[in-house]
Amino acid sequence: MIEYMENFSTDTKHVNADNSAVLVLAAGRSQRMGSPKFALQFTDKQSFLERIISIYSSLRFGQILVVINSDHCKHSILSHIKEHYKHIQFVVNEYPEKGRLYSVQLGLRQVNKPFCFIQNVDNPFISESVLNKLLVESKPFRIVIPFFQDKNGHPIVIPERYHQGIVNELATETTLKKCLSVFQKQLIEVDDESILLNLNTPADYQYYFGHPPLPCIG
Repeated sequence: MIEYMENFSTDTKHVNADNSAVLVLAAGRSQRMGSPKFALQFTDKQSFLERIISIYSSLRFGQILVVINSDHCKHSILSHIKEHYKHIQFVVNEYPEKGRLYSVQLGLRQVNKPFCFIQNVDNPFISESVLNKLLVESKPFRIVIPFFQDKNGHPIVIPERYHQGIVNELATETTLKKCLSVFQKQLIEVDDESILLNLNTPADYQYYFGHPPLPCIG
């Protein structure tokens, strides 16, 4: 299992990311996992959320926002992040039951960059190499979606011209996928299977880490 994770290598050639934001979606109730996914242990000393923040910070993204559930505001991991990452903005979701699109809408209201990456907290394997490629391919007239072996993955990149249209979507039954279906898109092939991963259950975590889910101590 360790060997599999190490295959997600990163390159050292960084692309200017100052004009890009990332919106990390971490407001879910994590009912299937049984504990907050943002606080799960990625390594002995690093949670899922901290690992994601460290990757985007290393590329010097111009804005890093994290949407969190209001029930988790006082979690020790978030306190630790606030202490060590002063540039992180937290957006509180008071109604996580409204779903993923609502979290995206809350976050996009705070974005002040031309491009916004949508990053799921339950995929902590994101690599610098994938982000670099998406940064290069980002254009103001299209949504960029990475794919691996004919399967679309994450993160996706949404240009500023579509932000307000997403924020204004009022249909409560609409998903993010349906909302984005009316916008122009570009699929970008990447050689990294990790873009397809979402760890939703204890079994998923066990498969990739070799042990049951463990919370990281902040």
